[in-house]
Amino acid sequence: MTAELLEKFVPPSDADAPSSRVKWTRAEVERIEDAGLWQDRKFELLEGELYDRTAKQPLHAMVQTLLNEWAHLSFSAKLIRAESPIELAERDNPSSQPLPDMVITTVSCFEFAGNNPDPSQVALIIEVSDTSLRDDLSVKAGLYARAEIKEYWVIDIRGRRLFAHRVPRNGDYSELRTLGETESIAALAAPDKPLLISAILPKAV
Repeated sequence: MTAELLEKFVPPSDADAPSSRVKWTRAEVERIEDAGLWQDRKFELLEGELYDRTAKQPLHAMVQTLLNEWAHLSFSAKLIRAESPIELAERDNPSSQPLPDMVITTVSCFEFAGNNPDPSQVALIIEVSDTSLRDDLSVKAGLYARAEIKEYWVIDIRGRRLFAHRVPRNGDYSELRTLGETESIAALAAPDKPLLISAILPKAV
C-alpha cells in the first residue's frame, strides 16, 4: 500500500536530504546531544539517517499553530506533545527516534514523566509535510505501523489533503484514506471533535 501511495502522490524529488550517509545509532545521537555539541540544532533519526529539523518553513509553522488550536479544543493539554520523541518497536528503537509534529497520548504526561511515551500510550500521531512528504508516507509510516500506533495522519500542505492511516498490521497500515481540503475527519480518540482540513491550511491562491 505504501509503495502505491508514493507512486501516485509523491514526486521522486520530494524528500528531505539526510545530513550525511553515515549510519547513526540512537545511543550515539544521545551522547552528542548530552555533550551539547549541537547546541540549538534539532536532528531527527530515521533508520540510521540524521535529518536536520531545526528550521521550519513559514507555512509549516502556520499549519502547526492551527493544528495545535484544534488539538487543545479536542483533548486535554496533558495529552498533547509537540516535536517530542516517542518509543518505537523494539527492533526500530536502536536506529530511529522520530520527532512527530504532534502526538496525542492516552494518558497524562505525568504517567511517563522523565520518559518517552511507549507505543501503547499513543492514540494519534500527526506529521505536517511540506518537503518531507515522501519520508512521512514511507519511512515514518513503517516505523509507526511496526510500533502499532493506532492512528497516523499526514497533512500534505502542497497537495492540500490529509492522509489518514489506521489499523496497523504486519508492519503496514491496512486502512488508508485520502481526504481533500473540503472534508473533515475525527480522530478515533475524539470521535465528536472533527477537524475540517481546510481550517488548518493556508488560504488557496
